[in-house]
Amino acid sequence: MAGPPPPMEPMPVAGMPPPMAPMGPPPRKMTSGGMIALVGGLVTMIPMFLPWFTVSGGTYSISLIGLLAGGIFTLLSFVFAILVIVFAAIKRPLLAGIFGLLALILLLLPVLTFTALAAAYQLVCGTTCVVSFSPLMWVSLIGALLAMIGGFVGWRQQK
Repeated sequence: MAGPPPPMEPMPVAGMPPPMAPMGPPPRKMTSGGMIALVGGLVTMIPMFLPWFTVSGGTYSISLIGLLAGGIFTLLSFVFAILVIVFAAIKRPLLAGIFGLLALILLLLPVLTFTALAAAYQLVCGTTCVVSFSPLMWVSLIGALLAMIGGFVGWRQQK
């Protein structure tokens, strides 16, 4: 016994053209830069839900999370971090890099403001109040920097 007969190709019907190849651009692949942008977007977002700084003095103490402390700037950078993740996931690293750059710029504003406010609090309060920063504020900045660099590197890798 020679085995089963080979499968038969469908016979074209008279007057019918052969089936066409799929149209459209070739599928994009996830580059290492795109993966770095994806991780950077996540690293930018997560610290925004955790305390960035604490002001203590006498009987009171207040901690502010990143989204509340930075106001509209951290809220917009949070939205841009989400866009970084979306565009990195759909393999559009250039857009991920652009939104990573915007998130970095918007995060720099509250960070510089907080460091100036901390110095002002220390001058006004002296030793009666203590302003302490969490490293999470810097982690969020590093995440935005990673998202920007990863997006632009991923864009160069796709060329």
